[in-house]
Amino acid sequence: MSKFTLEAVSVQVIKTSDGKEFNDMALAQAHQNVLDSAEIIAVPVQAYLNTNGLIDRNRKQKQTVVESVLAFLVGAGVDLTGVEAVEQTVFDTPTPAKVDATEATEATDTAETTETAPVEAGAEDELF
Repeated sequence: MSKFTLEAVSVQVIKTSDGKEFNDMALAQAHQNVLDSAEIIAVPVQAYLNTNGLIDRNRKQKQTVVESVLAFLVGAGVDLTGVEAVEQTVFDTPTPAKVDATEATEATDTAETTETAPVEAGAEDELF
């Protein structure tokens, strides 16, 4: 006698145009709205980010939120085509240039070393 029973279960999977799969229709629709409105919301998103002078990580975080909100509004029928572009005047912080490992070892090998004279016990008092 088996304690197991076999049941056939069907699972509905919703696939969006970019290939992502969702189990919930609302999530799939929200994602598809973002995809459909990507071209429409590109200018308003950049206009918002540039108007507020956002840079670096903060800019990317806000961009994700603003894209979601504007995609929702476009999906609800709001016309965003009249939003004008705003020029970006503040730019990301430049990252320091990476040093090649071989260049770094060569630089330390060829660096000149200077010798310093030891400080005498009585010389410390003369400085102050």
